[in-house]
Amino acid sequence: MLNEESRARLLVVDDERPLRALLVRWLSDAGYDCVEAATSEEAWARLLSEEVHLLTLDVTMPGMSGLELVEKIGPAFPDAQILMVTASGDATSAIQALTRGANAYLVKPVERNELLHHVERGLERRRLMFESRRYMQELECRISEQTLVIRQAHEETIHRLVAASGYRDEETGGHVPYRAVQRSVGACGWLV
Repeated sequence: MLNEESRARLLVVDDERPLRALLVRWLSDAGYDCVEAATSEEAWARLLSEEVHLLTLDVTMPGMSGLELVEKIGPAFPDAQILMVTASGDATSAIQALTRGANAYLVKPVERNELLHHVERGLERRRLMFESRRYMQELECRISEQTLVIRQAHEETIHRLVAASGYRDEETGGHVPYRAVQRSVGACGWLV
């Protein structure tokens, strides 16, 4: 999880060097740690070798397309946030990108403030995903602990009832009937 001391690491993927340099400058100036890649294959190699929190990714690139890379990233890096930054304003491309796992679709030329806004939203989404996952793990742990406490209490009660069934009743001179113990235990749902 991204903590206060570390900066978010962003990967800017675009085959156009001037645009890539501009995006890296904007994002670096905003305080993000940026790395870059000119192709989807280079981006994939970076993802495999270092932690990346968010990517900006072009749709059309030589070799593997940005859409193909989005599909590949999803299963392998489910926490990575993906912003498509592309010249294609085509609604079909946008729908494909978003259904394959991209979090936003920005059309070039993108404005600096728009880009930074979407980066902040993506990183916030990532942070909330981690918090939700941590909360669920803590909740599961608490439930497991409480289940164990309840199970131990039930077992203790059962042992006490079984022990009580062996004692003689001084007034009647007989034992507590096993049927009475069995009914008591069965009524509570402990033994079936």
